[in-house]
Amino acid sequence: MRLHITDTILLASSVILSHAVWTGSRFVPIVYHVLLRNETDANIRLIMPSITRIASDFAIIFVMLICLAGITTMALSRSRSPQSRAYLLAGVSGQCLIAWLAAFCFCFESFTGAMSLHHASRFEFPLFLSSVWGFFPVTFLAILLPLITAVRELFNNRRPNQNLERTR
Repeated sequence: MRLHITDTILLASSVILSHAVWTGSRFVPIVYHVLLRNETDANIRLIMPSITRIASDFAIIFVMLICLAGITTMALSRSRSPQSRAYLLAGVSGQCLIAWLAAFCFCFESFTGAMSLHHASRFEFPLFLSSVWGFFPVTFLAILLPLITAVRELFNNRRPNQNLERTR
């Protein structure tokens, strides 16, 4: 079995993104522990937002989804059709979207507002836009635009008869 260039790109992106997500999931509790010096591990887990705690505890799910996206894309792009580039673009963008979602969960507290006696801290969209100098919205768009382009190309190429009827 020959290894195609698309396979090496997908394999490399799977390894890199999986390692980044796994390392990030192990790094998040350490950051909380450093910031809240006098707290025990049990208290830190209580203070951590639930979405962050669940994402760091079950990061293997993100890693498995990234690998599944890579394997699925490898299988779909095996055909030597002109659509293999679109499959590659959709696969890498899908992997990046999963890794972005994991990073969003890990950094969720930076998108929440202040807590009060009446309500817990909530997600605030203006904080999302301005947090970390707009890193999350910009990267989300940078991932989403190629993904939309690839999916449109895949669906346009699947229905050639319909495209011919429009030109007549």
